[in-house]
Amino acid sequence: MAETKTTETVTETTEKVHSKKFDTLKDKWDKDYITKDTLKGWVALNKKRAGKGITAEEYKEITGEEYEASEE
Repeated sequence: MAETKTTETVTETTEKVHSKKFDTLKDKWDKDYITKDTLKGWVALNKKRAGKGITAEEYKEITGEEYEASEE
């Protein structure tokens, strides 16, 4: 008697949740209304007051570059 094997594929989709400001800032970036320094300011704000700006990961997602804090 032949043995039948059943394989099951589980696909899990996880939708990334962005900060409240992400979409607005991404749109402004795409239209060249803001600079990297402006976005760095939003990352700095988020570090001081969580949820008020964007994360370093979101900075990278918008600009395509790693976030490096500005030296002031």
